[in-house]
Amino acid sequence: MSTDTSKCPPTIVACAVRLRLPYTLHYHGHLSTQNTPSCPSTSAGVVANSPEIQPPWEPSSLGHKLDVLLEAIEKNWTSLENKIDNVAADLTLLHVDQHKLVDKVHTAEQTLAELQLRSQKMEPSLRTLENRVHALESRAEDVEGRSRRNNDCIVSLPVGTEGQDAVAYVEH
Repeated sequence: MSTDTSKCPPTIVACAVRLRLPYTLHYHGHLSTQNTPSCPSTSAGVVANSPEIQPPWEPSSLGHKLDVLLEAIEKNWTSLENKIDNVAADLTLLHVDQHKLVDKVHTAEQTLAELQLRSQKMEPSLRTLENRVHALESRAEDVEGRSRRNNDCIVSLPVGTEGQDAVAYVEH
């Protein structure tokens, strides 16, 4: 005998399986303690054969399950609140650190802009000074060369024989 699972609402099947209810509901909402062809997907491990198990919607069973569920929700809620508080504190610290970094970057950008401006102002002076140094080196080299060409070298003359006036000694 083949059974049609499309007759059973998926939400009822999902809830029954998720909550591990000891009874199943037929499509029409009737309580069943036996496997039924109208909703076979709930019969595997969900249908109870024991008559002493109360249905979950009985007042004593339902109240207990709701208390347990409420307690679990409150515990999770408290845990989530603590975690959210920790994340909020971490975000605050990150926000403060971000502002410090933004300030440092802003200061570095200002310093860089000032240095670039000074560098641009110094470039023409630097070129002028480089040209002047090159010209002075050329002049110094030229003067050195001329100075060597106009010097006479006297060899084999004992030191001190010229006296006070070396030019007068050489002229005589």
